[in-house]
Amino acid sequence: MIKLEVPMIERNFAQQILFLPISNGADELRIISGYSTPNMASWLIKNIQERHMEPISIKLILGMTPYNGISTEAHRGFIDLRHSHYPQQSKFVCSYGTVADFVFQFVAHFCKSLRISFGNKYRIISET
Repeated sequence: MIKLEVPMIERNFAQQILFLPISNGADELRIISGYSTPNMASWLIKNIQERHMEPISIKLILGMTPYNGISTEAHRGFIDLRHSHYPQQSKFVCSYGTVADFVFQFVAHFCKSLRISFGNKYRIISET
């Protein structure tokens, strides 16, 4: 088990999770969700534009599609978002994967930047 001590975000979720990183210079958001809709992704893209932020790369991974599927309408909506490029619009990519695929990729990426102590439980001991 990897133990992360991250404060609980109780207010202004979208501001803190989605927009603050962009304001601080992030040029890419990687979003992992069990479920999402094209409307949610479109909302994010439009809000980035309306806030006059620089366009970024948005990578969405939907984890529950192998188990619950995705409607043809939603799939086409994500495709439309991917191919619609207007001036000053963020680039959007959506992938379908399993939770296990995501966890493996996350741990592999995470371990590159943090040292982890091994024992009965895993624990982050310091940043490198």
